[in-house]
Amino acid sequence: MGTDRGKRGDKMTEKAKYKNKIRAAMILKGYTQADVAKALGVGGSTLSKKLNGHSDFTLPECIRIAKLLGRTLDDIFFE
Repeated sequence: MGTDRGKRGDKMTEKAKYKNKIRAAMILKGYTQADVAKALGVGGSTLSKKLNGHSDFTLPECIRIAKLLGRTLDDIFFE
């Protein structure tokens, strides 16, 4: 039981890292959540759930986010 909790914690830590990178890049580019939601073709509440870790981004959404924010997928999701 202790190892499962550790794995979930690691996964949440990884999610928190890339979601914080997305938020930071949004600020640098001057984008609001509404701007990004519109670019992704999702509602504001859907984007909020994804940024808060309640839902995952799809691969096409990840690609759109990277392009919108002028970053690579590696910059946001893997480094």
